[in-house]
Amino acid sequence: MERTLPTVRMARRTNTLAAIGLPLGIMLISLIPRLLDLGLFATMDEVNFWFKRSELFLDALRTGNFAATAITDHPGVPTMWLGAASLVLRDILGNFGVHALSPQMFVALYELPITLVNAIAVMVGYLLMRGLVPGPVAVLGALLWALDPFAIAFGRVLHVDALSGTFMTLSMLATCRYWFMSQRWRDLLLSAVFAALAMTTKSPGLILIPLAGSIGLFATWYGPQPRRYGALFRAGLVWAGLVAASALLIWPALWAAPLAAIDQIRIGYTAEGTQPHQLGNFYLGRPMRAPGFTFYPLAIAMRLTPLTFLGVLALPLAWRRLPLSPTARHSLAGLAWFVVVFTLAMGFFAKKFNRYIVPVFPALDILAAVGLVWLGMVVLGLVLRPRARAERWQPLALGAVTLAAALNVAFWQPYQMVAYNQLLGGATAGAWAFKTGWGEGMNLVADWLNKQPNITGVLTVTTLKVGLQTYMRPGAQSLTPPTEQMPEHSGYVVVYVNDAQGGLLPPFDQFYGKVEPLTVIKIHDVPYAWIYEAPPTITKRSDVAFGTGVTLYGINRPAQLARGTPMIWRLAWQPSATIPPGTMLFAHLIGPEGKRYAQIDVPYPVAGADTTRYHYLELPLATPADAPPGDYRLFIGLYTPDGPRLTLGAAAADPALDGPDALLLDEVKLP
Repeated sequence: MERTLPTVRMARRTNTLAAIGLPLGIMLISLIPRLLDLGLFATMDEVNFWFKRSELFLDALRTGNFAATAITDHPGVPTMWLGAASLVLRDILGNFGVHALSPQMFVALYELPITLVNAIAVMVGYLLMRGLVPGPVAVLGALLWALDPFAIAFGRVLHVDALSGTFMTLSMLATCRYWFMSQRWRDLLLSAVFAALAMTTKSPGLILIPLAGSIGLFATWYGPQPRRYGALFRAGLVWAGLVAASALLIWPALWAAPLAAIDQIRIGYTAEGTQPHQLGNFYLGRPMRAPGFTFYPLAIAMRLTPLTFLGVLALPLAWRRLPLSPTARHSLAGLAWFVVVFTLAMGFFAKKFNRYIVPVFPALDILAAVGLVWLGMVVLGLVLRPRARAERWQPLALGAVTLAAALNVAFWQPYQMVAYNQLLGGATAGAWAFKTGWGEGMNLVADWLNKQPNITGVLTVTTLKVGLQTYMRPGAQSLTPPTEQMPEHSGYVVVYVNDAQGGLLPPFDQFYGKVEPLTVIKIHDVPYAWIYEAPPTITKRSDVAFGTGVTLYGINRPAQLARGTPMIWRLAWQPSATIPPGTMLFAHLIGPEGKRYAQIDVPYPVAGADTTRYHYLELPLATPADAPPGDYRLFIGLYTPDGPRLTLGAAAADPALDGPDALLLDEVKLP
C-alpha cells in the first residue's frame, strides 16, 4: 500500500499534466510558424479590400449604423470583426505613444487577431478529437494541421478561406462528437456556433447544413440505439435555431436589415460565384477562364505535404487493419464525407482558385494521421520484437513524424504560400499548374527598389500598386498607369507573375519577354517579379541602331537655342550589348551653306557597362557668337579606335552632308 499509493498519485499527476500540457504544446507549435515573419508581405485582397472593409465595419459599429455592416457578399463578418479588433489594438498602441509603424508592423497588426484565432483553433480541434479518435491519431492529426504550410499560409492573412475552413472543421468535429460519442447538448451547441461562424465568414459554409443533417440521419439509422427519428428531428430544430441565433449575434446587419443582407449574399453567389473570374484564370501551363472538375483534386494533391500525401495514400489499408472503435470509424468517415462533398460542390463553380479548397485541409491532415499511425506501427513492428516493445516506441515515432513536418514548414518559411508537394514537383510544378502570386514577393521587390539611389525621384510603374507601395521607403512612389502610355518621370517597371500568366496589357506587354530585366525576384526558384528600367522621357524618338552594338532610343532637345552659349542635347541609349572599348561619338552642328559651326568628340560612356539599363550622354555644343542665323542640322555617329564609323544602314544621311554613316539627329533654327 505504501509503495502503491505514491505510484497512483504520480500517474494521476502525470495524466493531469498531459491533459493540460499537450493541448498547450499543440497550440504553441501552431502559433510559432504562423507568427514568425507576420506582415512580411500583404496579399492583393488584403490591401485592396479587407483592410478597408475592416475600417468600414468598425466605423459602422461605432456609429450604430448596423445595416452598414453588410459590406461584402462573402459575407466575411468574422474576418471583419477580427480586422476591426486589429484597428482597436492599433489605437491602444497609439495611446501608449506607438504611432510610427514600419510597413511590416502595419500589416502584421491587421493580421494578428485572425492568425491567433486560426492557431488556437488547432488546440480546440485537438480537444474535440480527444476520445473521438485514438489518442495517437488525435495528437498527430492536430500536429499535422498545426504544421500544414497551406493552412498556415492562408490562415495568417486577413481573409475568409482559411478562417471558414477552421470553423467548418470544428463544426464537423463537434457534430461527430454529438452523434457518435456523447449526445451532449454542449457538443450540439458547439457544432451550431462554429457552423454559424463558418457561414457568416464565407457562403460555402452553408454546405454544413446538409452535411450535419446527413451525419445525424446516418447516426440515427446505424446507431446502437433504436431509430429515434423524433430525437433526430428535435436535434435538427435545436441545431438550426442555434445557428440562426448565433448568426444574429455575429452579424449586426441581420438585426437592422436582414433581407438586404441575405439578398447581398444571393447576388454575390449568382453574379460572382457562378461566373469565371473577371481577370481570367490559369491552369496547366496556359490561360483558361474556367478550369474543369480536375482542378480541385489536382490542387489537393499538389498542396498536400509529402507526409500527408503518404498518409492519405495509406488510409485505405489503415482503415482495414488499424483497430478503430465504431465511434472513431464513424467520425473519420464523417470527415472524409465532408472532404468529398465540399470538393465536389466547389467543382461546380466556374470561378476556381486553389485557395478555395483550403477548408478541407485540416480534415485531410486528420485522415492522413490515421494512415501515418498505421504505417508507423508497421515499421516499428518490422524492426522491433515483441509487439509490446514496438508500442513503447510509438511516441518516438510520432515525434519523428512531427519533426519531419516541422522541417518541411521551415523549408518554406516565410513563404508557405508557395508550398507545393515536393513529390509532385514542388513550387515549380505548382507555378506551372495554377495561377500564381497573391502578393508574396512584393516585399522583395520593394527591398531591391529601395536600394536604388534615384528611387525617390522617379515613379515605379506596376500592376500591384498598393501591395508594393506599402513597403516602399518614404518618398518613393508607385502607380498603375490609367492609360496605355508610360507616365512621365517613370524610372522602373515591375511585372508580377500573376499578371504575366494571364496576358499582359499595355504598357507592360512592351517589357515582359521583350526586354532584359534589371533583376528577377525569385522564391524557391520560381520567378515572381521582373523589374525593368523604364524608358526615359524624351522629346524626340529615334530607335536607330549603330552597327550591332548600340541603339539610340531618343533625345531631349535643348531647353534654349542661342548663339554663343552651349546648347545641350541629351541622348538616351537603349540597353544593349557592349561595344568595343574606346568607341567614340562625334557630333557636328552644320549651319547655313553646309559649314560646320560646332563639333565635339567624346568617348561613348558605356563600353563594358551594365547592359540592362538605359545610358545617357550629354552633348554641349556652342556656336560662335557671330554665327549667322538660320537652319542648323546636328549630325552624330560612332567610330571605333581604328577609325571606321559604325554602320547605320538606311538611317544614314546623305554622305555629302557629313560623310558616311552619319545620323541626322536634329534640326534647329537659330534666331
